[in-house]
Order: sequence, then C-alpha cells, then structure tokens
Amino acid sequence: MIVRASSSPNALLHNLRFEGHPALWYALLWPLAKVHRGIAMLQFVQWCIAVGTAAIIVFRAPFSRASRTLIVFGYFSLFEYGVIARSYALGALLVVATVALLTPRRRWVLASATAALLALTSAFGVIVAAVLIGSIALHDIVRRGPRFRPLGIATALVSTIASAAIAYAQAKPPANTGTFTGWHTTLEFRLGATAISSVFRALIPLPKLQHSWWNTSIGDGHTGIAALIGVLLVVAIGFALRRHFAALSIWIFGTATCVAFLYAKLGQADAARYYGHIWLLFIAAQWIHAEGGSSELTTETTRNPSPPTTTIPATKPATKPATKPATNQSLPARLLFGFAALHIALGAVALGIDVRQPFTDAAETASWIQRHVGKDPAIVTCPDFVGSAFAAYLDRDVFYAQGYRKGTYIRWDLRRLQRIAPLKVAFQMAEYDHSGPKLFVTNHRVTGFESMLIHTASTGIVADEHYWIYRITAQALRAQPNLCQRP
Repeated sequence: MIVRASSSPNALLHNLRFEGHPALWYALLWPLAKVHRGIAMLQFVQWCIAVGTAAIIVFRAPFSRASRTLIVFGYFSLFEYGVIARSYALGALLVVATVALLTPRRRWVLASATAALLALTSAFGVIVAAVLIGSIALHDIVRRGPRFRPLGIATALVSTIASAAIAYAQAKPPANTGTFTGWHTTLEFRLGATAISSVFRALIPLPKLQHSWWNTSIGDGHTGIAALIGVLLVVAIGFALRRHFAALSIWIFGTATCVAFLYAKLGQADAARYYGHIWLLFIAAQWIHAEGGSSELTTETTRNPSPPTTTIPATKPATKPATKPATNQSLPARLLFGFAALHIALGAVALGIDVRQPFTDAAETASWIQRHVGKDPAIVTCPDFVGSAFAAYLDRDVFYAQGYRKGTYIRWDLRRLQRIAPLKVAFQMAEYDHSGPKLFVTNHRVTGFESMLIHTASTGIVADEHYWIYRITAQALRAQPNLCQRP
C-alpha cells in the first residue's frame, strides 16, 4: 500500500519515514506495483523469494538430504518467511545467499554485496549481516589459512558497515513517531525472561492448540521456564559448535544481539518474524560448521604436508580424503536434524490450516463490501490496523478515526495515538457523498449498534482481523460510543 501510494522514489522515502524499516523491500516492490497494483503481484514476488531461498538450501547447504528437506518445509522457511510477504522473507533469502557465497570458498566480493543488501531489509538484517561477515572475517584473519583474502575481507567489512549506516539513517523514525520510540535501559526481570524465551520460541516453535495459533507458543504463561530452556539451548548448541570459531561466534554473538535488541528496543518477543532470525543464525552457524570442519583439516595438511613415501603401492590410497564432509553422526548435525524435525511438524500444520481457512478475514470483508454495498461507500474504521488490512484489497482510501486521516497505509506517528475522531466528525471529514451508504468497520461488537450490524467475518486465524460491519444511520451519528476499544 505504501508503494502504491508513492508516485516517485522521493515520495516513497517520505512515506516510509514512520515504518522503522530500510527501503530495500519497498524499492523492490515499487516498480512492480506500477505494472500491476493487485495483491497478486505481491504474492508473485514473495513466491520467487521463497523458491530462491529453498533452492539455495537444497543445492548448496552441506547437510544431509533429510535435513535439507526438513529445513525447506519447516515452519520458518515454508510459512513465516515463505507464505507471508514481508521484508523479513527477503532477509532470509539474503542470509542463505551470503552463507552460500562464503562456503566452501570465500567469494568475498559477492558476499559483501548480499550482506550489504541484507542490512537494508530490517534491523535484524543489520544484526545478522554484521555477525556473519564479522565472525567469518575474524576467523580467517586469526587463522590466516589458504582462504585468507585481506582485500576481500576489507571490502566485505566496509560495505557491511556502510550499508548498516545507510539503513539506520534512512529508517530512523522522526521525533513524532508513535512506536518503539526509545531504548529500554533499566533491568527488568520479566522483560529479560521474555526476551531470552525467544530462543526457545525460535528453536521449538510449537504453538498453543487453539484457533488463533499464530505468534503463540506452548511457553506462553511459563516465561521463566521457557527462558531457562532458552539458556540451556544456547549453551548446548555452543558446546556442539565449540571447535569452529566462526560457527560458535555466529551462534553466540548473533543470538545474544537479537535477544538484546528484543529487550532493549522492541520490548517484546512474541512475533515469529522477529525471533525467527535466531533460527536463521542457527542454520548459518551449522552451515559454516559443516563446511568448516573439512576446510580446517585441509588447512592443517597444507601447513604440515606429509613427506612423500615410496613404501605404499600406487594403487592403494595413502589416507582417507582430508576433505571428508561432515556426517549426520556429529553432534551439530544431530541437533540440526532434531530441531528441523520439530519445525516441519508446525510447517505442515500451518500450511494445512492456511489452505482450509483464511489467515485474515480482510479479503473476505473487502469482497463482501464490493458485492453487497458497492464500490464507493463512505467507510470509517478503527482501530487503524484493522482498516488497513481490508483497504489493501479494496485499493481505495478509507477514513481512519485514529489520527483524523484518510488513506490506505498507516502512519505510525503520535497523532494516531492521541487523536480519535468521533463518528460524526469522521464521516464529515471523509469527504464522501453523504447520500450514499455509511459503513463503520471494526474488529469487535459495538454496544448500542446491534441493529445496524450487517455483516461479520470471524473465521480467520488472526483474531485481531475479525470484522464487524455496521451501516450507520443518522441517529447513530449523534451517539458518542468508544469506537476503537472492545467493550
């Protein structure tokens, strides 16, 4: 909706100022939205990204066929970063692309490009890009093996730092932003436990058994236990990766930075798109470890070559190949297979539910309005995130009571939190033909409006995007109900 409402690249950057995200995802969509404005274009782009991510894992990951299959069809690859179209999916593609370019050979120039792009996808993209490039670069600098390339390492480090600085400068919200406005710098046990529990959520993504399962966890309500398990998982995986500095560094420092960011900036850890980056770091660390085991052995044989011998017949191999790949019998490989098996269970369930019932009722609500009310009713909506969902399918402005504004996408500023228009004022400011139908759309029942209810949609997985549509009468305009909060 942001790129559809932006007539030029400058307008796009202006409209992004409250998003808190770098511009790469939106820059990718902007020219395509000019070709086709429908949701199908967004879905096509996401399909290409998901297939690209799966292809890199299938054809380049140094894991067993079973493990690769489990990862590709696991929850994050298949659903969170596969079906759901967001900038984080593009970030997942660039994570595996960067790791693939750095193993088994160091293609630093290409990897520096993908890491720089990764930093332009999200704040978590910046974290993962910095950890990947920094850990592998430091590993090569310390070992100075045959893959040590000073110029390539310098290029990757400089480009990643520059890209991170650009991302921060472009995505830093203005002073009047209304979300994630500061940093949490005081010690708070409950928030700390919540942030640490994100490790448990990422590696064991089992939801509650309920209709609205998305972004839930079996650890909900047991934060302390989930946090303790999260710490134990960090230690156990770190122990398994202890023999490879780069892999260990990616896992320990990457996970710690993600948890710290969840604590200090976001103040929550219940969104899978956020803590899913811990799973991506786990995959990256396992990938580097699987490739690095053979490369370190090769480095040692290069440093201390064995003297030639004439006592062994030429037809008999002197030793086993030094570059023997990692096997499924190693501890890291067993951990990877075990966690990936848990992920495929949720991936299959998520996909099955998504096929049978809608993720959100927004599309059905928009379709119902077009079929039964017409194309141009006056529509007022609150809360605003509810209205933006079906406005995407209508591809037309609605009036947001929050913030006194008309449009499609949401501006996440202070105004939307501080000013809520009364219903009568909202319809007056909507600037529509008042002789036509007037609809108020929300995600809850409004006390006193029961007789004006004309449609409900409440089968979607996301509970906040169930819909109640009211056809407003002149009498209702004189009332002053609380429009934006559930009774």
